[in-house]
Amino acid sequence: MERKIYYSPIERAFLFSDVHGPASLPSARANPRYPSDAVEVSEAHYTALMAAQAAPNWSTIEPGAEGVPQAVPASDERVGMFLRMERDARLAASDVLMLPDRWGGYSENEQAAITSYREALRDLPAQPGWPRNITWPELPQ
Repeated sequence: MERKIYYSPIERAFLFSDVHGPASLPSARANPRYPSDAVEVSEAHYTALMAAQAAPNWSTIEPGAEGVPQAVPASDERVGMFLRMERDARLAASDVLMLPDRWGGYSENEQAAITSYREALRDLPAQPGWPRNITWPELPQ
């Protein structure tokens, strides 16, 4: 049985026939698991929507004409929010490098490289292309 995909504008959710069952039951009545506004979406359209949500696009999925979902490009504010989250995660991951028991084991050059890396992460929002065109600093080896 071929999987069918549906989108509900009210729920802003996708439903899948292989998970939620068929849209209509053998008795020809609607499946109660499907909202009444659910519209069928092709596998290709669904795949394109999922790709549009990924970095660096971070598009949102919104109901379009007749409830068919469409990818809406993210605002600079939204892209900046995601980039700050990534930046914060990279800073947190490098916190361990700053622990006193490790810090003393690095050479002065290594300490300077780590400090510069973390400083560059904190300064990302000040880059001229923020948030659409930035260069991530490289973690020192």
